[in-house]
Amino acid sequence: MAYRKYKDYHRINKEGIEEKQCKVCFEWFVMDKNNFGIDNKNKDGFNVLCKSCQSNKGKEIYNDRKINNYNTDQNKKKRKTKGFNDYEIFRNITNIIIVRESGEVFKAKIDTEDLQLLIDLNYRWHIDVNRRKDNIHVVCHESIGVVNGIPKYIIKGLHQLLVKYNPEIGEKVDHKDGDGLNNCKSNLRIISNKGNLTNRKGKNRNNKSGFRNVYWNTKDERWVVALQIEGKRKEFGRFKFEDLEKAGARAEEVRQKYYNKVIKEETLIEVI
Repeated sequence: MAYRKYKDYHRINKEGIEEKQCKVCFEWFVMDKNNFGIDNKNKDGFNVLCKSCQSNKGKEIYNDRKINNYNTDQNKKKRKTKGFNDYEIFRNITNIIIVRESGEVFKAKIDTEDLQLLIDLNYRWHIDVNRRKDNIHVVCHESIGVVNGIPKYIIKGLHQLLVKYNPEIGEKVDHKDGDGLNNCKSNLRIISNKGNLTNRKGKNRNNKSGFRNVYWNTKDERWVVALQIEGKRKEFGRFKFEDLEKAGARAEEVRQKYYNKVIKEETLIEVI
């Protein structure tokens, strides 16, 4: 099914009222609970289908259309899940070579002693780009069968397969240097979710300054350095427009001071 952006099925009518298009009947309705009902699972707070199409018949039509679109989409390629990537060995370090459809080449670094484990698993490794958090990870896709005629997969991170941890008690596997391509065990540690979020290196997707923790205050016309510490926002300086580099340096300085302490406290196990 062709990907549709949020704006493709939401609009503002002539009266200035927000409307939403039902994905089964394609009719436009005022976006409220009387027409769509409340569904907290969707980001807009309303069901995907209008109330008249929320019957089983409506869902059948929607699923049939989704399956037909999937089967007839000539641009849809079957996901390659098996067949280990090419690799190159440099003594204790091995690079797994990952080539994206665009031709862009990435090299994921692991300890050579872990190579045979990955060869035996025989997964095909890909690059997963999280644009919202401005970071990447190395992942594989494991098929779990076909649901309603559509193949389904679960995603596994390379760093998660190389370290024994317990996600049920909140443990996370974290890259110490924030580089998702560096999966040597010396760069991995088991950490709490709080510590994992704190160690994030990338800036937010909506960041305009180019520096993490630096944003533009329109009212004061200043770059503001601010961090979230113990659930509270704290400012560490305001800078003129031409002093953006200084603001970025200040943000890095205070992160080192406050976040490194949190990471140390939240680290559960250092992987050796």
